[in-house]
Amino acid sequence: MCDIFEKAKREVDLISLLASYGFELRRFPSGYRSNRCPACGPSPHRGSTRLSIIPSDGYWVWHCFACGESGDIVKAVQYLEGFYSPLDAARFLLGELENERPRLKIVKSAPPPPDEKEISERDKARLEVIKQLLRLASTSRGSRKRIWEYFIEQRQIPEQVLRNAIRRRLIFLLPDEPVRLNNAILSAVPLEKLKRAELLTKNEKVKNLILLRPIISPFYHKKSLAGAQFRAIDPEVQPKTISLVATGMWWWKGEDPAVAVVEGIIDMLSLVAMRWKGCILGLSGTGLVDRAVQVIKGPLRGREVYLALDGDQAGREATRKILSSIKDAHVLQIPDSCDLNDLLKQGVRDWRELLPEKGVKPCLTKSF
Repeated sequence: MCDIFEKAKREVDLISLLASYGFELRRFPSGYRSNRCPACGPSPHRGSTRLSIIPSDGYWVWHCFACGESGDIVKAVQYLEGFYSPLDAARFLLGELENERPRLKIVKSAPPPPDEKEISERDKARLEVIKQLLRLASTSRGSRKRIWEYFIEQRQIPEQVLRNAIRRRLIFLLPDEPVRLNNAILSAVPLEKLKRAELLTKNEKVKNLILLRPIISPFYHKKSLAGAQFRAIDPEVQPKTISLVATGMWWWKGEDPAVAVVEGIIDMLSLVAMRWKGCILGLSGTGLVDRAVQVIKGPLRGREVYLALDGDQAGREATRKILSSIKDAHVLQIPDSCDLNDLLKQGVRDWRELLPEKGVKPCLTKSF
């Protein structure tokens, strides 16, 4: 039975399949993005990103930031065609189902490996915009009240940890009032550069991608800016990333040589609040697993490794992938559908509480 699934994934291309169903796909260095999900449907905002599609083990896989569902081409067809059984979905892809409409003619193409050297003109323009925004953030005098409330009251990040992160230049704060922020960006960044970066609306206002995200988490690679993540104050709004994929790093010049791998800046600060004294490798998405392994085996070689990725399906799969390359890594116990910040808000004040009991293997499954 496993052979038919492998055959379906091998013979039919997910990108071509989604395009045949009317998905609008945008190319990124690490894969594709779309504002529509096979499971939960289209986003109400046309230009938003709801679906991430990246190559994994020679096949395309997808993950939805809105509903949290993930899967391969078989699961996508299962949702799109309403099949109860994954086997029926695989047979449909291979044209083996009788009394069904003919299988769509899909052009087969192998997933291209991410090419970090290939940078589009839009990405170059966006990196220049990010640099301008970082300069603006370091000099702006806008209101910080809502931003401070977001970190301290909603996310329960201790103020001392927040100030430490700002001092380390891991996060920058822009004005939190949309009108003031819009005017500040338009005065700091040339209009032509914003157009080339595709960050302007038809009315020549800065897109909500930036307007609603006044907290910038920059990512550096080889001492040069590689991208930035814009974090929403409103927890209902998904964070967005304008970047060539990269990682953020919290260096701790202490006695503990260990390194933890987490997802995003909020989990990074949450782990520090849980009295972690080692280094922290913060990923701007689970698609950066290969990059994380390279860093751990390279600059962080010889350190004890702890994995604290989210308790959703994407986080579990990323954890398994890292464990396949780094056998002796420790896995912190993150409950299903939770992340480190959820645990911090639930009262966990010491990361050691998340260590699995001796002799008990960590649970990497998710309940559906």
